[in-house]
Amino acid sequence: MSEPLNNLRFSSIEEGSVLKLYEAIGQAQSEFIPLPKLTPGQYGGAKFLYASYKTIVKCIQGALLKKGVSFVQPLHTESGKAVVTLIVSGHGASVASTFEFEMNPKPQEFGKDSTYYRRYQLQAFFCLEGDKDADDPDDVVVVEKAANPVQVVVQKPVPAKEVP
Repeated sequence: MSEPLNNLRFSSIEEGSVLKLYEAIGQAQSEFIPLPKLTPGQYGGAKFLYASYKTIVKCIQGALLKKGVSFVQPLHTESGKAVVTLIVSGHGASVASTFEFEMNPKPQEFGKDSTYYRRYQLQAFFCLEGDKDADDPDDVVVVEKAANPVQVVVQKPVPAKEVP
């Protein structure tokens, strides 16, 4: 599923203030629910857990809406390729990130591909860790909301076979 970076386009539409939009996103990020990595995945022989697309949306959407920010991810075709665009709007401004990928003729595979790209697009734009990177240390830092300061807890990742 690796695509060259030249398939990625980024643009902004300014009617209001893009800076205010980014400020609101930054404020919302402090209220994002930590992503639970519960969906089992496998790449080659390596098994791992990741946050599904639906989980990511549920963990960020409430905080974004509270700060006056919304997003949509329309999926369309352009020049024979599938295109997923993340449009983030608020405070009179919008920014868009667009990614093209090859269309798989099998509907189920196309669905998997489009969900994969939409998930990674959200993770990249909103600075979310949705799955463990290959070069991450064995300990995972999880930031949990506390009454006052942010509490940092170090926990070992749960192997995929132990997840209910």
